[in-house]
Amino acid sequence: SQRSWCFSFCRETFFVTTFAPFYPPDHPRHQFGAAADSGFILLQPEMSFLVHGVSEDIPRGATNWDDPQTERDRIRSNFWRAGREFYYPETVKFPPALMVVAALDPFQ
Repeated sequence: SQRSWCFSFCRETFFVTTFAPFYPPDHPRHQFGAAADSGFILLQPEMSFLVHGVSEDIPRGATNWDDPQTERDRIRSNFWRAGREFYYPETVKFPPALMVVAALDPFQ
């Protein structure tokens, strides 16, 4: 009956992301030649974001790209500076499942 899906195991929620050989070098899901004949799934407990001081999610437009102030800003800015900006919506209210398998060109 839920409108969105979030992976959980043993009552813990996880950040889920995928990597595959078809993502080009300028894509944040590029796997740099690792396992060129297969992809992989990363399951990261969401609690680890809190443990490592990653701030609450903010809308895309609120990211401080040029002078990152938070850990989340630094992560997003580093990907952007490396030419591998990852897509996330202008709102923080979106189903996590939409981000599990990234589009080849999500900005289109």
